[in-house]
Amino acid sequence: MAACEGTWRGLIRQVIRFGFVGVLNTVVDFAVFFALVRLVHWNALIAQSVSYACGLCNSYVWNRLITFRAAPRSPAAQMLKFAVLNGVCYGVSEVCLIVLQAWMPLVATKVIMTGFTLLVNFAGSKWWVFRPVNKQLASE
Repeated sequence: MAACEGTWRGLIRQVIRFGFVGVLNTVVDFAVFFALVRLVHWNALIAQSVSYACGLCNSYVWNRLITFRAAPRSPAAQMLKFAVLNGVCYGVSEVCLIVLQAWMPLVATKVIMTGFTLLVNFAGSKWWVFRPVNKQLASE
């Protein structure tokens, strides 16, 4: 029972750190976006692409170092998995938007869509992108 309790505590701590990193990503995204649009006078669509990419880079670094504490065998492969996962999450959010907005208010759609993609992103990050290297493989 104690081992299970420790596992749950660790998972809850990871979820909290993941949420904190998500808030930080949003701050980075907004700061870069408005700096580019208001101070540098960039087109909003271009600024959005750059700011979103900055948020993704921030997310990768902090989730790797703080949330999942993952030392990859291949950083390039891990980054590629991270990019693929976030692309999938984007696609899932678009499908949710198309399906849900047809029969519920947009705010409810956005809340459900965000919650669902958050779960997909956390699960994919924990068990695919930042999965710990197998100890047996690491010793080879």
